[in-house]
Amino acid sequence: MPLDREYGVSQALELGTFLNNIAGSTLSMVSPYQRTLETLHLALKNMSGTYEVIVCECLCEIDVGIHYSRSKEEVLKEYPTAIEFYENYAKDPFCTKYTDGES
Repeated sequence: MPLDREYGVSQALELGTFLNNIAGSTLSMVSPYQRTLETLHLALKNMSGTYEVIVCECLCEIDVGIHYSRSKEEVLKEYPTAIEFYENYAKDPFCTKYTDGES
């Protein structure tokens, strides 16, 4: 979803002004999503001083399926077959697909 041309742009510019008023250097860690990068680009227009930007793939959102907002115990109580997910996740967390979600 693109950044809202009025409200989103003004918020991004305000963010840059806010960050610019913080004493010291600023580190911005952002996801690689287009909307995030657009927000960052606009914020940087109102920033001077020392700042560093790191684009982190690890900040991407992921669909965790039935695990969203539930403890392991809650998931297993409602979905006993999800034990397979937890067993596989313990072996290889980066290549295990969430139950009804993404890998």
